Amino acid sequence: MNESLLVLSQYSDEERQEALRKYRLIEPFLQKEKSLNVLHKEHQLPLRRARRWVAHYRQHGFGALIRQDRKDKGIRYLSHRVCSLWMTTAVESR
Repeated sequence: MNESLLVLSQYSDEERQEALRKYRLIEPFLQKEKSLNVLHKEHQLPLRRARRWVAHYRQHGFGALIRQDRKDKGIRYLSHRVCSLWMTTAVESR
């Protein structure tokens, strides 16, 4: 339990508040009070997103509802095809 508190303490108040907002949206489903379809209609919450939040919460707990930064943030990738076309064009233009 202390480990999860330590991890949660690494996040800002805004991030924890956002996770709490997500939890409160899915809580009636977790408590078996409402279906995801009902929550989807009541809160205009995309069903796929609600399912993902529930799955993350069940697997990893409250901390999983905190949005994680992308591991590839700031890195740009080109597809193999684009790289090949670029290289072919560069060689041909010489």
